[in-house]
Amino acid sequence: TLRYRDMGKTTIIKKREKTKNTASREPIKIYLMPQLIDNVKRQRNRDKSSDNYIFPILKKEWSSEQIFKELSSIRGKISRTLTTIANSLGIEGKLPHGTSRHTFANALKQAGAPAELISETIGHSSVAVTKHYTSDFEEAGITYQQYLLDYSTKKQLPSKTGPA
Repeated sequence: TLRYRDMGKTTIIKKREKTKNTASREPIKIYLMPQLIDNVKRQRNRDKSSDNYIFPILKKEWSSEQIFKELSSIRGKISRTLTTIANSLGIEGKLPHGTSRHTFANALKQAGAPAELISETIGHSSVAVTKHYTSDFEEAGITYQQYLLDYSTKKQLPSKTGPA
């Protein structure tokens, strides 16, 4: 749902649609590194009017129902694609679209990013929400990392208590 009005020269600032009507929440700020700017230039809508969507997935003249339906369809496609990739790596089960969000937050935490940065980046209402969201990453992190290194010999994800 990113629109041209959300985009500056070096950032995109956007309130999450899911929580846009909640009180005290900050917008997400996406810093546009050169690679992202290049990607936007390749994939964008050519009509740069401020109310138009940056990417040609949604149409500005669509009703909220049409947008909801299209976004639901896209989430389903993302989930199916993630599941196909995981299955090709020997990881069984379905991966919902939210997996990418959790993976991103986990990668930031593993890299040593402060909870405040993770919270701002993924649009949580508070750092407390982020700390809860990432609370099991540390105890499970080593297990999952080892699993991914050994994925070709394993057939299912490890439990929280250890490898499968």
